[in-house]
Amino acid sequence: MSKYDKFGDFLRNEPANVIEMGFSEIEAILGVPLPPSKVHPAWWSNSPWNNVMTRVWLDAGFKSSKVDVQAERVTFVRAVAPVASIPNHPTPVSERAGAVPRSPLFGCMKGTSIVMPGVDLTEPADPDWGRVYDENQLLPAEQYIVDHEGMNTSEKIRELNALGVPRAEIAKALGKRYQHVRNVLTAKRKAG
Repeated sequence: MSKYDKFGDFLRNEPANVIEMGFSEIEAILGVPLPPSKVHPAWWSNSPWNNVMTRVWLDAGFKSSKVDVQAERVTFVRAVAPVASIPNHPTPVSERAGAVPRSPLFGCMKGTSIVMPGVDLTEPADPDWGRVYDENQLLPAEQYIVDHEGMNTSEKIRELNALGVPRAEIAKALGKRYQHVRNVLTAKRKAG
């Protein structure tokens, strides 16, 4: 139960179609003060997602009309009868307690795609796609340099670069960071 439910009950029981009230009158009905955001005209808008109290006056069948935050006055005008008050009308899912309203686009593509029987949508289109990243892409001569125990890492980097192996592949093959490979290769140019 919301602290604003008393205001909703007040509006439902009001026979007039136009009700002009002061903020203090609303606070007297509620028994609690309105939030500090009451001084902003946007707080009094009729968007159902604006705040809890907005939903209360909309559910009671009213809309805010004239809002004067300096004079602390607001006018509520009776709108079309709320859906909940129409006899034998089911409450839409979006208006049930706790339900989050869905976008109007929800379900707009329903029935536009057909999946043939036996098709697994989670299966990769190319079963070999993962192997591209798992396999060693180096040629045998390049792999020989990587495996050579008599060379230090910097020498291996320079030799692989001389064979035309891209820096990223050198870093991957040697288990080093790309920046390390770049630093070794640029340091060679400066010294050489």
